[in-house]
Amino acid sequence: TPDQERILTYYAWTSVVVLCLILLRFLGDFVGFLKGLIYKVYSPTGKDQGINFSDVTSISTYIPQVISRYLSYPLIACKTDQISDELFDWNDPDRPFDYYNVTIDAEEMLKDNPEDKDRCGNIFSKVKHWPPQGWSSRSESMKWSLQYESMRRSSYIREKKY
Repeated sequence: TPDQERILTYYAWTSVVVLCLILLRFLGDFVGFLKGLIYKVYSPTGKDQGINFSDVTSISTYIPQVISRYLSYPLIACKTDQISDELFDWNDPDRPFDYYNVTIDAEEMLKDNPEDKDRCGNIFSKVKHWPPQGWSSRSESMKWSLQYESMRRSSYIREKKY
C-alpha cells in the first residue's frame, strides 16, 4: 500500500541519517586519537611553586629496597655509586650504606665468572643524581631528623609480626 511505502521511505532515510551520525562520531574520535599521537596534549594543572627539589628539607629519592625481617634497615637493591648518601631516607649510624647493598654482594659472588659479573651490572637498577650547582649537603638538623626517622622506622619493622 502507498502508506506503507511512505513509512518505509521515512524509516530508511532516518536510518541512513542515524548511521551517518554514528560514523561521523567514530571518525571524530579516531581523528582525535591520531592528533593525540602526533601533537602535544599535556596541559599542566596548578602553578609552579618556585621550590627546587634540591631545596626541600625533607628531600628523599626512590631507591629500590627490600625490607628484611632479619635486619633493622632495608637492603638496597640497586647501584647507588652516583648518588649522595644524604638522599636516602634512613641512616644507620653504625654501618655505611654499602653494607646493605646487595649489588656488591652479587658482584662478589659472581667475580670468578667475568660473563656473569658483566651481566650483574645490567640486572639491578641504577640510581643517579645530578645535583644542581652549589648543592653541597644538608644541614646537621636534617641529618638528625633523618636518624630519628630511620630509628623510628626500624623499631616499627622489628615490632611488626610477619
